[in-house]
Amino acid sequence: MVGMSQREMQDSEVGGRRHVDSDEQTDTLRRWAGRALRAGNPLTAGGATISGHLYIDDTDPVSVRHRMTVLPRLGRASIIGATQFRYVPTRSALRSAATGGPTHDTFVVTGSERSGTARRIAVVVPVGTGSPTADVATSANTTSATIPLSHTPSALVASPDGERLYAISPDAAVVVVIDAMSCRVVETFDLSGRAVALVVDPHRPRLYAAIAGSNCVDVLDSDSGEILDSLWIDDPIRLAVSSDGSRLVVATGGGEIEVIDTATIRTLVNLDDLGAVRDVLLSPDDSRLYVIAHDGVACAVQLIESPMNAPLPTHRFTARGVIGGVAMSADGRRLALLDVGADHRGNGDRLVVLDAATLMTRHTVSVAPGHGAPTFGADQRSVVIVNALDETVTVIAIDGERTGAVTVRAGARPRCVVVATDADTLYCAGAEGVTVLSRTVTGTVLGGLLDSGVHHELSRAPRHGSVSVCEDGSFVYTTDGPFVTDDRFAVRITDLYRRNAPVDADVVVVGVH
Repeated sequence: MVGMSQREMQDSEVGGRRHVDSDEQTDTLRRWAGRALRAGNPLTAGGATISGHLYIDDTDPVSVRHRMTVLPRLGRASIIGATQFRYVPTRSALRSAATGGPTHDTFVVTGSERSGTARRIAVVVPVGTGSPTADVATSANTTSATIPLSHTPSALVASPDGERLYAISPDAAVVVVIDAMSCRVVETFDLSGRAVALVVDPHRPRLYAAIAGSNCVDVLDSDSGEILDSLWIDDPIRLAVSSDGSRLVVATGGGEIEVIDTATIRTLVNLDDLGAVRDVLLSPDDSRLYVIAHDGVACAVQLIESPMNAPLPTHRFTARGVIGGVAMSADGRRLALLDVGADHRGNGDRLVVLDAATLMTRHTVSVAPGHGAPTFGADQRSVVIVNALDETVTVIAIDGERTGAVTVRAGARPRCVVVATDADTLYCAGAEGVTVLSRTVTGTVLGGLLDSGVHHELSRAPRHGSVSVCEDGSFVYTTDGPFVTDDRFAVRITDLYRRNAPVDADVVVVGVH
């Protein structure tokens, strides 16, 4: 028997080059980036040699260039023509299988389309099992996808319903709109200049973009991309919007903060003498404003109560080094910040979790250099940070006195991360675009010669997660941890017409490495 699974989907189809139809957006079994790459079907054996086909649904197979990216351990694999592969086990592998029992070998193939999309799969082939013709099983599953963008994103925000992502870049005067379900770029909105900050109105279809080196904030319709208005403010650098969308907080390069009524465009509050402002955050109930600034001596977080009408500075947290980014939990109870150069030599970095009401330290976790701005996980009990140096994303669990961390690869030079509301998906913005990391893998088991009149059921559970299998062979695998790791399970394929004996198809889930 044989199982084949997708190794890792690296890139989605380039956004805007093909219309995203409604069927693809609603098909939960093909959640990421169009059609999944499949291996094999049919798979045939000639003696010890195994051959099969590689193809991408809805794609001209001749337009896809396949290349070997990970070689097998127990044999030789080659790509033949546009869509075929051939695997030949070594004699020593066959001798070992004859004495020790059948085994499997794995190799990885990358298929690159003309559009730039690149997708990777792991092909699992049997060694020493004889002819596998009746035991073929394939799976089209995905643990990650990368959405290629024409410019490196510097910031990424999600719409309130989580269905869209908006990205800005210092290299282009546009907002790139990504459909989160299909993982495709669906629109591009023009701006009056290059944006340095972007926020989304939580209740109205509005985007606010601070334009670099200018004196304006563009107000856009988030549905059409039309620029509705421009707010004239000296050198805006950071933005925050109130929970009801009625107030916009603007930090300027001159160290001032303005609170603006979004309906009348009047300035309601003006704060100054705050130092060099780096960022601003609002609590979920709008009762507290957090100003991150450098006063010439140290970098600090200043808490300002009642910022919308009678601002009153209260508590203050001073970092040991430079604050590299701040995030607030959705419940408004905690702040997480990256303290860069926190030791007495200015070298060590640490993640600091503060009580949002008092700015008292609750947790500190030492982290390696190179990490970017943090964000809270959907469960509010973990913090997610990216590292541009080692190109990883780390989820740090903070639950009472217990801390723990899980790290995986996250694409080239990640800058920031957005956590989906379903808690199963992370979006990392980096040099390659937006990398999507999921806790779930979806796919379909195909039964080789048993093409119709078959029943599928789980026959062996995975070790590191759970899986549900439908009668048609479709499955949803969910890992126990924050990221998919290597795992496998078996699905029994029963011929309802009793033409063939039941087959246990081995499905391999390959995590992000």
